[in-house]
Amino acid sequence: MLVSVIIPVYNGGKYIEEALKSISGQTYEDLEIIVVYDRSDDDTLDKIHSAMDIDDRIRLLEFDGLHSVAKSLNEGLKAATGDYIVRMDADDIAVDYRIEHQIAYMLSHPDVAICGSGFRYIVDDEIKTEEYYPLESTADIRMGLMLRSQFNHPTVMLNAKLIKEDLHYNEEYRAEDYDLWSRIAFKNEVVNLHEVLLNYRLLDNSATTRYADSMHQDKARIQRSNYARLGIDIHIDEDMMLGASSVEELEAWEACLAQAADIIQPSYQCYRQLIYQLYNATSQKLKVSFNNDVRFSKSFHKLIEDNNWQHNITLRSYLRYLGKMIKYKVG
Repeated sequence: MLVSVIIPVYNGGKYIEEALKSISGQTYEDLEIIVVYDRSDDDTLDKIHSAMDIDDRIRLLEFDGLHSVAKSLNEGLKAATGDYIVRMDADDIAVDYRIEHQIAYMLSHPDVAICGSGFRYIVDDEIKTEEYYPLESTADIRMGLMLRSQFNHPTVMLNAKLIKEDLHYNEEYRAEDYDLWSRIAFKNEVVNLHEVLLNYRLLDNSATTRYADSMHQDKARIQRSNYARLGIDIHIDEDMMLGASSVEELEAWEACLAQAADIIQPSYQCYRQLIYQLYNATSQKLKVSFNNDVRFSKSFHKLIEDNNWQHNITLRSYLRYLGKMIKYKVG
């Protein structure tokens, strides 16, 4: 079963050789490796040609002036001939059995459209030992998408035939991956495997850092679309969707998330993770910290960590508790 690996690259000479080596060395070998090269100012092209001399499965697509990950990925998708698509960044390192494990799962679960995985960070060229695992089940991922992207983009494998109509990136978005997952996940089964299959490099000049403002705006628009997919008409402006800044805004969030939770029915673990995310976003926006408040911090974390909770306790009750804390802090 042919798998197409798409790697966009611009000024990636420092790491592209290592990234390509990690794909060429995969234990699953039925691959076409599509490198979408946007004309660069460094030795990226030379590194790609050197890799092509070693592995004839590498195909090079050359462009001048794309300057967009979404545009580069769409060009790669047009050229791809595999039944399954793998995303890979030009500065990351795939575990050598990554594709073997993902294709095995996808072939045994033909109704799954997206398969992501856990990952480790690479910081200052050192692979850290901590492992990070996104939400795993379809219901939990859908619920998580009400707040943020739930796949680490370069970990995913896509079932191209299953999602043919939706398999394109919106070039108007910097958060092009969040938009794609949202369009697919509310119509198909999706999953994150509970194993680390990628080492993900953190860089100060990443697209996430460079385009933070526009990505925040995209995020708010995509969140609104996700509520609409559930038939929920929300009355929250885009700034509020990035985090509450008052008790009234938090209560508006509470109502929307509670409606989504009633429809999606996520797991207890998902509830807990979402509360942490909303707790952190709200405290950052309010520029207050609950961690140093003994009375409220201890009771909050006890509430969050209590594994004896019943699964039917609603997200609304969790948020109500958070609201009480914020009222105490901001009056």
